[in-house]
Amino acid sequence: MPSTVLRRALIDLARGHTDTVLPGYSFGQHAQPMTLAHLWLSWAANLARDFDRLHGAYRRINASPAGAAIMVGSDFPVNRARTAALLGFDSVHENCADAILELNADDSLDMPAVIAILYHSMAKWADDIIQWTTSEYAFVDIPDRYCGTSSIMMQKKNVIGPAEVKGASAEALGCFVTSYHALKGTTGLPITERYYALDMLWRVADNAARDLGWFCDLLPALEIRKEHMLAQAWRHWATATDLAAALVRQRDLPWRTAHQIVGILIRLCNERGLGPADVTPAMLDEAAIAYHDVAAGLDQQSIRAALDPRRFIAERTLRGGPAPQESLRQARLFEDGVLSDEKVVAGIDARLDEAARNLETAIDTVIAMAP
Repeated sequence: MPSTVLRRALIDLARGHTDTVLPGYSFGQHAQPMTLAHLWLSWAANLARDFDRLHGAYRRINASPAGAAIMVGSDFPVNRARTAALLGFDSVHENCADAILELNADDSLDMPAVIAILYHSMAKWADDIIQWTTSEYAFVDIPDRYCGTSSIMMQKKNVIGPAEVKGASAEALGCFVTSYHALKGTTGLPITERYYALDMLWRVADNAARDLGWFCDLLPALEIRKEHMLAQAWRHWATATDLAAALVRQRDLPWRTAHQIVGILIRLCNERGLGPADVTPAMLDEAAIAYHDVAAGLDQQSIRAALDPRRFIAERTLRGGPAPQESLRQARLFEDGVLSDEKVVAGIDARLDEAARNLETAIDTVIAMAP
């Protein structure tokens, strides 16, 4: 299944990038630093939930309507359970009216909704990659085969592959909206309209499989500019929270006080054209005195350690954190999840193969019984 293949690719990549530091972002601004492994493992976790949604939709949809006729079944002695088994269904719709699309269309909304959610994630990741390749970010270089150029501006390297994913995601949402409106109405009314929704669904599902595979090809081919990403990870005060934490730990200050002192320090540095690498004990004391007339009292080593992005990452060892050893633990856990889900898919394939064989056997038996 393409989603499990991409999860494996992300987990493998994460293991090689536990020391690749990059800025985190919130509100479009630099937040606390993370690692590329930490980010890619979050994508893998997202895909695991997508698999749950896909499998849940499959379980709900894979119930046999055969024998329900148009809503009330038949007076012929139809063995609906036997028919379901031979056709590869896992269960039978217990209510004949519920089995008929014209009367109950929620299962026909299930798949477009699940695929639209999956595409929401893929479009977000495509946006990340596009942003990372810009001159302003320059975190990665993307291979030429995923890019195009301008008919006028020959110097441009336009990222085309991720843009295609974003376009396909719009169609996936459109498929859900189309399905919703085509299938709503009084009981028994929407009939022909459903074909418009189903026609689009097949195309959207094919696109999703294609684009999951596309990510598998692209991500390992990215050229990661590790040193540049590391430099950016603390240039805009992304580790300032740990300087405040040092004041709490070493000087026994309340967090709110430490927060205000470091905020004043950053304002002073910005006014003077200085960055985190330029902070001295005297400057931190100046900020503390401006706030509550008491010097901060941290030495240079403590300040430098607090602002170091590598140390920042290394100390986030809590469950779910970005520290290398914790990322490796998550990778092992997520890999177990992939293995479990691959077994689920293999079990589905095996049941469908068995049903196909049984159906052929049953057909042969009926033919052999003919006069």
